[in-house]
Amino acid sequence: MNAIAATGDRVYLSYSTGSPAGDRVAGFDATTGAFLPWKSNPLPVNGRVFALAVACGKLFVGGGFSSIGGTPRNHLA
Repeated sequence: MNAIAATGDRVYLSYSTGSPAGDRVAGFDATTGAFLPWKSNPLPVNGRVFALAVACGKLFVGGGFSSIGGTPRNHLA
């Protein structure tokens, strides 16, 4: 696991798959343990994730990547 963030009943974490393709970011319901209903959960990231933060009800992801979930994002999503 690279980073973790939590808010209310939601927990977010990033982890390495050991693949050169990059890391993953997943979100869970802390009560049930079920994946959150994202389009793709866990989200593929084409590089490393170093930080997760939750602010104003949104998840922010920082790291050495240029896309997350197939959407171009340079180092911050």
